[in-house]
Amino acid sequence: MFATPEFITAVLIIGLTVMLVNGYPLGIMVGALALICGIPLFGGPATIEMLYGRMWDSMFNYGLLAIPLFIFMGQMMSSSGIAEKLFDAVIIITGRMRGGLAYAVVFIGTLLAACIGTAGSSTSLLSYMAMPSMLNSGYDKRLSSGIIAGAGTLGILIPPSVMLIVMGPVMGLSAGRLFFAAIGPGLLLALIYAVYILIISYVRPDALPVPAISPIKVPVGAKIRLFSVSALPSLLIIFAVMGAIFFGIAPPAEAGAVGAFLAAVMALAYRKLTPKVFKDVTMSSVLVTGQVLLMIVFCSAFVGIFVRGGGMEVVEKLIMNTPGGKWGIFIAIQLIIFILGGPLDWMGVVLIVVPIVTPIGTALGFDPLWWAIVICVNLQTSFLSPPLATAIYIIQTTSPPKSGVTVKDVTMGVLPFMGLQLIGVALLVVFPQIVMWLPSLMLG
Repeated sequence: MFATPEFITAVLIIGLTVMLVNGYPLGIMVGALALICGIPLFGGPATIEMLYGRMWDSMFNYGLLAIPLFIFMGQMMSSSGIAEKLFDAVIIITGRMRGGLAYAVVFIGTLLAACIGTAGSSTSLLSYMAMPSMLNSGYDKRLSSGIIAGAGTLGILIPPSVMLIVMGPVMGLSAGRLFFAAIGPGLLLALIYAVYILIISYVRPDALPVPAISPIKVPVGAKIRLFSVSALPSLLIIFAVMGAIFFGIAPPAEAGAVGAFLAAVMALAYRKLTPKVFKDVTMSSVLVTGQVLLMIVFCSAFVGIFVRGGGMEVVEKLIMNTPGGKWGIFIAIQLIIFILGGPLDWMGVVLIVVPIVTPIGTALGFDPLWWAIVICVNLQTSFLSPPLATAIYIIQTTSPPKSGVTVKDVTMGVLPFMGLQLIGVALLVVFPQIVMWLPSLMLG
């Protein structure tokens, strides 16, 4: 009775839930749970040997080398000052139109996503730059919070996203193909946000007022020159990195090294690359990389115990009995991932849940690349979903203290954007070529 797959699955899931509710760090928690459950079930030597093997395989996965390089690139881009200069330029260009600041936030958020690669960094930088300007212009604080959160969390989807780098080995897919598969969905979400802003500007014009003192009128030619000078450095890095991958010149790890080098050169050109900045960026990159790799190693160990105990078969049997056929199962899996995005962050879902549901997607005949990107778009909501929504707390803490922006304000602001992301998932289901077109053109 105590060695049946159903019992082992129940113990692991209940143990994970109890530890999560009690606030234990996810990486250490799942590693400890793997040991606690594995030793009585399979014996000490067998458990240690299996866990050691999975940890060793994870640490020597060449694709994961891209993680510290892209994290360093993003951190250096944040320190270069280019984001602030670009934001100021876009405000001058769009400031005379209703909702101009909101459109600027979506545009800058999309560009930052392609430079930084993590939602936390892009959301905090965007909130720090945009929230004071939006509130001073009379924008509704809840709507402003939602726009910043939606645009900021594009950093977890648009390449070079750390989530895509982690997703590759988990699903046995090329990180380069995942990068290009995610571009269409990322731009689609940005477009959906812009359309939503346009609708709000007509339905609730008081929420997106035209600034009382509009920026000076700038000739079209000057706007083009201003935008080119502000955006060109960032675009150069993006095209260098993505172009190297697209044309088969370099895999993501080497392309990440190119991006990290160019980001440092940019910071040097802007006279921001001081010894202190270099030290801070390097240490921050090491710490974030350590956290990511720790999660990968321990979650891999947990999944190993789960699979060996027969949990994969139990879950697969349970999900495959969902009514509604192929699409009923698809909806059930996406709903589970959407719900888990609240208590778990994206990494926990990718490293624990995705290895379990991936064989189900393959059995149902879904293209693995499309399946992975749909999950990624769904997982973007993990940064917006209470109670552990990272974006909510980042925006609340980085808002001006006198603004009165509360956690409730930010939470209410992000709810419509969670709905917009689900619309994005639905469009990817109806039009799968949004995902598949660019990867089909890759030369490498």
